[in-house]
Amino acid sequence: MAFYESFKDAISLAREYKNSDLYEKILELQAQTNELEEESIQKSKIIVKKNEEIKKLKFKENLVYDKKYNCYYSTNEDNEIIGQPYCARCWEKEDVAIHLMNSVNDYKICPECDTNYDFKKKDLY
Repeated sequence: MAFYESFKDAISLAREYKNSDLYEKILELQAQTNELEEESIQKSKIIVKKNEEIKKLKFKENLVYDKKYNCYYSTNEDNEIIGQPYCARCWEKEDVAIHLMNSVNDYKICPECDTNYDFKKKDLY
């Protein structure tokens, strides 16, 4: 980074002019800058983690359970079902949203846990 080059230049000048007080202060500032940079990196990591948590909470908020087929769906802001169904077992047990894959005869299967879902059921409720 550019300020590291500035520190190097300032240190070289302090040495050249044999100003030990200035040299010490520059080294002190450099150490403080390193600490601030590390703190900034840690805070950035926290922000990324919190943003991921927010994204997951928004996803959870928009999930609905389909009693007929025993699976979950995402919804949009109008509460309309969108996308493909998710495995209820994986979501409830592992807190992981896994899309169901098409199988045979109107069945769907979870590629993660192999749970089968019967999508040819008539209205049960």
